Amino acid sequence: MAEDALFLEAAEQHEPPASETFFEELWRAAEQRQRASARRWRRTAFVLAAVAAAAVAAAGVMASSQTEASTIERSMTCHVSDQMAGRHLQLTTSVTTPRNAAYLNFTTRPGINAEATTQYALSFRHAREPIVWGTSTNLCQSGGPAGALAPSGLPAQDVVTTHFIGGFELSCTAPATVVVRARITISGGKPVAAKLAVRSASTAKPILFVVWSPTRVASWFSSRCTSYPG
Repeated sequence: MAEDALFLEAAEQHEPPASETFFEELWRAAEQRQRASARRWRRTAFVLAAVAAAAVAAAGVMASSQTEASTIERSMTCHVSDQMAGRHLQLTTSVTTPRNAAYLNFTTRPGINAEATTQYALSFRHAREPIVWGTSTNLCQSGGPAGALAPSGLPAQDVVTTHFIGGFELSCTAPATVVVRARITISGGKPVAAKLAVRSASTAKPILFVVWSPTRVASWFSSRCTSYPG
């Protein structure tokens, strides 16, 4: 044991003294490590902020694309079927009611099958559903003389709202060919507004004009049309 004590005493005597700058160098190294860690944190925070901003921007674009309004406008030349009672046009329409979504159906071939979309020159509802155009049902061809989307001298007739009646039906005698022009505004994937004008293809005389929305439908039509409550 005495030999071990002598050995430790001799070793302590030969141990080099600590450098005078030891603690200063130690603190400097610690500060450098802290600054490096802070830089890494700032880089990470910047990346996370960029990712979050990109996600917010993408969500905004998606929401905007779902709520932005778009407009579809078409002109068609449509053949009017000659049935036993003569050639007739038929339009049925309604605002939104507790039982049904607002809709508009227009045909130059009435009385065939009210449930068959192939009979319509134009058909849509205030819902996320495809709009039926006569060009897809072989009732109409694209194009025709461009007429105004306006009453064009027709007298004002039926108006329905969500507070007064719900809809109406028009039946009009018609020539063999008519020109149909429609403009439909879509928002959120649903039709929210529409205008429909129908004229004689041969004389350009207006037959009917309708301004539609889910809460109000107004009509103008000639004496060749008869209106029925819907």
